[in-house]
Amino acid sequence: MVEQEESLIEFPCHFQIKIMGAAADDFEDYIRGLIQPQLKKPESLGTTVRPSKAGNYLGITATLYVHDKPELDGVYQALSASPRIKMAL
Repeated sequence: MVEQEESLIEFPCHFQIKIMGAAADDFEDYIRGLIQPQLKKPESLGTTVRPSKAGNYLGITATLYVHDKPELDGVYQALSASPRIKMAL
């Protein structure tokens, strides 16, 4: 018998992910292009962008509405597979 792990997150919910990558003009659009296909409601994605002090990196806070754990896992898998992303928390 296989038991499912109980999630500490109650779904559906709004969820924030912090994403860091090298500064580039298209970085926000690139992030949106990775996340939106993973969402059941792609229009729910909101982003804010903040440059690092030296301007070498961009920090993006992505706020998304997720319905279940597989949907959230898909977002993290898409972000983790990208060579342009230095960190996603």
